[in-house]
Amino acid sequence: MAASDWKCDSGALELLDVTDEDENGIWLRKQIPLHEVLFQENYRARLMQGYFTGYSGQLHIHSWLCFKIKNIVGTPGSLEYNYSWMQITIFIRWNLKTRQHLVCLLGFPEDMGKSFLSLLPPAEARNPYTIYSIFMREVLKLYDVSIWSLRDVVRKIEKSRDSPASATAGFNFPQLHDLARHIIHSTETLDVAIQAVQRTISEHSRSQNSFRSDSGSSLATALRYFECEQQELLSIQDELHALKMRSCSLNARLQNEINLAFNLISQFHGNNAQADSSVMKVIAIVSLIYLPGMFVSSIFGMNFFSAPQGHVLTITVSDDFWLYWSITMPLTVATLLIWAAWHHRQFIIDLLVQKSGQSDNH
Repeated sequence: MAASDWKCDSGALELLDVTDEDENGIWLRKQIPLHEVLFQENYRARLMQGYFTGYSGQLHIHSWLCFKIKNIVGTPGSLEYNYSWMQITIFIRWNLKTRQHLVCLLGFPEDMGKSFLSLLPPAEARNPYTIYSIFMREVLKLYDVSIWSLRDVVRKIEKSRDSPASATAGFNFPQLHDLARHIIHSTETLDVAIQAVQRTISEHSRSQNSFRSDSGSSLATALRYFECEQQELLSIQDELHALKMRSCSLNARLQNEINLAFNLISQFHGNNAQADSSVMKVIAIVSLIYLPGMFVSSIFGMNFFSAPQGHVLTITVSDDFWLYWSITMPLTVATLLIWAAWHHRQFIIDLLVQKSGQSDNH
C-alpha cells in the first residue's frame, strides 16, 4: 500500500490514502472482516456508488461512502471535448469505546485531500458524520466543476448556431447525442449521490445517541454538534439537488438545440428544393413559349408540298411567310393564357366569387 504525503495519524484519528493499494485491496479488506465481501464486490469490482453502514457487535461501526463523477473538458475555440470518470470513496472504522477513527480515502485528488485535512474538527467534535460532511463538501466542489464544464460545452453549441455558416455546414449529430449521453450520466450520478446523502442523514438521525462523547462532554454539547452535522448534511443535499436540476436543465437545452439543428437543416434543404423548383418552372415557361412555333414550323415542314422534278431548289423567302407568324403568335399567346389561367385558377375563382358577392349586395 502506498499512502500519500498527506496522511494523518493523531492517535484518535488515522487518515490514509489507499488509492494506490493493489487491486485485491488486501490491507483494506483486513479492516472490515465482517463486510469484506460486500465492500470488495460492490465497491471494488462493480464500482458502485452509494452509502453503507455495518456494525461489528457493540465495538466498531464500519461505513463507507462512494461517489462517481463524470468530468468533461472542452477544447478552446472548438466544440470538441474529452471526458473522464472519477470515483471517490471514503471508508471509516469507528471504535465506539475508544472514540478512535480509521479513515481511508480512495481516488481523492491530493490537493483536495490537503483541504480535507485542514477542515477536520477537534477530537471532541469528531464522529463519522462530521468527517462525512467534510468529505461530501469537498466532493460537492467536484460535482459543481463537472456540471459547469458541461454547461460550457452546451453554451458553445448554442452560440455556434448564430454563425451564418452553421446551417449550410451542417451539424455533428453524433457528437450532440454523445454529449446528451454524458449529461444523462451526470444526472444519474447526482441522483444516486442525493440518495446516498439521504441515507447518511437517515443513519445519522437514527444513531445520534451513539455519538455522545464519553470523555465528559455535556449532553448540550453533544446535541449542538449533532444539530450542526444535521444542518450541514441537509445543506449538502439541497446543493446536490440544485446541481441535479442544473443537469436536467442542460439536458433540456441540448435537446432543444438538437431539435433546432434538425429544423434548420430541414429548412435549408427545403429552400434549396424551392429554388430548384423555381428554376424548373422558368425552363418550363421558356419551353412553353417556343412550343407553338415549333409545332407550326413542323407542320409547314411536312411533305405536303413538293417542287417540280428537275427544278433546282433555292433558299427564298416566300411571300406567304407572314402566314407562319399570323398563326404562331396568337397560338403562343393563347397557350400562355391557358397556362396562366390553370396555374392561378384558385385566385381567379376566388376573385369571381368576390365580384359575384359584391354584385348581389348591390
